[in-house]
Parts: sequence; C-alpha cells; structure tokens
Amino acid sequence: YRWQMVGTVALIATQAVLISALLIQRRRRNLAQQAQKQAQAEVQLKQDQMGLAAEAANAAMWVWDVSADDLWMTEQGRSLFGFRPDARINFAATMDRVHPADRAARECAIKRALETRGGYEIEYRLLEPDGVVRWASGDIGAVSAPRARNLAFTSGSERILPSSALSLATISGGVLAGGGIGRRRSGAQ
Repeated sequence: YRWQMVGTVALIATQAVLISALLIQRRRRNLAQQAQKQAQAEVQLKQDQMGLAAEAANAAMWVWDVSADDLWMTEQGRSLFGFRPDARINFAATMDRVHPADRAARECAIKRALETRGGYEIEYRLLEPDGVVRWASGDIGAVSAPRARNLAFTSGSERILPSSALSLATISGGVLAGGGIGRRRSGAQ
C-alpha cells in the first residue's frame, strides 16, 4: 500500500511540473504575441507619421527592406511612381518607372548609398505609361537595421520638380547634369 501512495504522489508531482511548464510556455507565447503586436503598432505609427510629413512637404517617402526586396511607400510616393494603393512594390518596379536613360545613374547612386551607408541626391525623369515624362528629385539615405545581420534599409524622399524651378536638362552619357521642364511627352525630351 505504501508504494501505491508513493507512486500516486510521484505521478501527481510530475503532472504538476508538466502543467506548470505548459502554463509558463503559454505565458511566454502570450508575451511574445503582445510584443509583436506592439512592434507592429509602432511601425504603423511611424509609417503614418512619415505619411503626414510627406503630405505636408508634398514629397514621396519610401523605405526599402533590401534583403526582402520589399518597399513601403507613402500615398504620395505611390502616386508619383504610378502604383495602385494596394500594389506590392519592389526595387525593380520602381526602376521600371524611371526613364531608361536615367536608370543606370539612379541605380548606381542607390548602390553607392548602400555600400557606404551614405546618401545621395539626384534628379531624374519618371516615365508614365502614357508617355508623359516628369522630372523628380530624390534624396536617399541607407542605414543598417539594429539587431539584424547584413540588412540595410534605404529610405528616401522623392518629389516632382515644379516647372518654374527647372532649367533645361542636359543628359551626358546617361548621367543627369541639370533640371528639366515639368511634364513633357517622351517624344519631346
């Protein structure tokens, strides 16, 4: 009879330890989910703040997660580059919107910013599907993400240059050397 009591107590103690371990694991999972929700809320708040700042400055802002090739862009940016509000954007999609003669210079500037974790300023043309060419000005910076390996985020602001602030452009070897005239048809560049 004594061994049955010892066995029962041992079984109850083992179950108590297992139940405690499960409760601790459940609590940790809940805390992790709460932290993830809080982080997502903070990211959304920062994106909303960037959107408001971009709207006030009449500029387009974007953040590019280089390793995932995922690009977040404000409404002004989506409008500037001609993306639908719900479209998934990557680097290639933005480069497709840049005038072919200006792509190499813009891509080179972005690569240099990533390599040096520096920035760049550039003016280039955007080519709309209907053939309209608009001049844009970009101010881009690259940074490493905290607590991540080999991950860089490039963020930038782009804006359409007003025609009153532009001079005629000269393109030399694909490198933009001047400003441009607001909106022009692709045949007139």
